[in-house]
Amino acid sequence: IMKKYFLSIILCIVMFFLCAQQSKELFIEIIDVENNEPVSFATVILKGTTRGVIADYNGQLRLPARIRNSDSILVITSIGYKKKEFNSQLLKSGIINRIFMDSETIILDPVVLNNRKKRDNIKSLDELSSKRMAMSADEIVKRAVNSIDKNLSNNPHSYIGYYRDYQIVKGKYHNLNEYILEKFDSGIESNQYIHNQNQSALYSFRTNPHFIKDSSLTKAYDNSEKYIENATLMPFGGNEFSILNIHNAIRNYDIPTYAFVYTLRKEFLFNHDFEKEKIFYLDNEEPIIKIKLNTIERITGPRYRAYGYLYVSLEDFAIYKMSYTCFDFMRPRFNYGNLPNEKKSDHFLM
Repeated sequence: IMKKYFLSIILCIVMFFLCAQQSKELFIEIIDVENNEPVSFATVILKGTTRGVIADYNGQLRLPARIRNSDSILVITSIGYKKKEFNSQLLKSGIINRIFMDSETIILDPVVLNNRKKRDNIKSLDELSSKRMAMSADEIVKRAVNSIDKNLSNNPHSYIGYYRDYQIVKGKYHNLNEYILEKFDSGIESNQYIHNQNQSALYSFRTNPHFIKDSSLTKAYDNSEKYIENATLMPFGGNEFSILNIHNAIRNYDIPTYAFVYTLRKEFLFNHDFEKEKIFYLDNEEPIIKIKLNTIERITGPRYRAYGYLYVSLEDFAIYKMSYTCFDFMRPRFNYGNLPNEKKSDHFLM
């Protein structure tokens, strides 16, 4: 009896610490209200501040649980969606808080534009959009791809951001590392890998202790057991961040990036079908068209498929956003939830 009593006490203590550990963070998943698809890379900030976090590809993010006690207003934004605000006290611990966002589609009523260099001969958004919308989706994408070097700056610049890498095994995150780093770019006309001034500076690094650690997964990329099929890394070697930079198809529009996009300026147009979708305004001023893209089966074969979206300005054909997902139908897919034991939730914030 005494043994059972002490075992019960130990079990209660363990459960207490496990609950306390999980309650330190709030889990959020941002969802498109129309199709239940994740809103990838949405931005969440504390209203009135510059502090925030960016959701991952699956629309998921984590916030410290103490934020509920601050009565803060969280602001969620993403291209193509209406801005959403809600009180942090509505968030609950121990579940995935699902937050739904509404897409932003605006009818193109006549609006007088401010004078800007790009708009010398355009008098209204109605006139501008009518002229550009008469073009086919293929023509719009072609103009956008051929305008990349004109729309992206050739002046040296840098940006500081939060970055994380990890491995996923059977739907669970392993070896999650977090970084604060600065990326230096000499300009769009420079090659991101060959130009010696295109460098990255690492300011902060930590391994997140709340995720599984497995040293067997942290092998070098020259290890025979860790490789990416049909991919080539430059002679300086590779890690998750260098691979991420390689996969920036817009910045690297004139060199190979990833399957079926390959060199954006050369193969992208021939490997995909394009379809015009919604139009909305950026900052209530610039008309942006959302274009859906799908790979052509004679290019990919029956095993692979890829789809995605381009967000293109109807003003100067600048590409504001590109998403791309490739499927291998011979490979099992998992539900990449990031809560312990893939815990689900019915808690919704509308």
